[in-house]
Amino acid sequence: MLVRSSMDLGLLWELRGASLVVIVDAVRTGAQPGTVTALAATPSVAPLERLPGLHSLELLDVLDLARSARLDVPPLVLVGVEPSDCSPGEGLTDPVREAVPRLVAAVREKLGLTG
Repeated sequence: MLVRSSMDLGLLWELRGASLVVIVDAVRTGAQPGTVTALAATPSVAPLERLPGLHSLELLDVLDLARSARLDVPPLVLVGVEPSDCSPGEGLTDPVREAVPRLVAAVREKLGLTG
């Protein structure tokens, strides 16, 4: 298991040899707070026309750079929970806290650990 708080190109090194990567995070989809969503993270098929700022990379930027460099990247799945508040602070809001068991179940399912 890998825990990262920042996104940089070092992520590609850490993904080497993996057959599947499941990323757990807050994800804004417009759904009700506490909604659990699983999304496939895939690189763009369009040519990379601009280099993203290397100090503010997002996950899809890293995937696009890897694809442009013809690097193998394992399938990535994002399992996220809709936040109700992303302002700085500690702790989870009630909807997110209540979603944790569903979030864990979704991760287990993606990893084939159900049953």
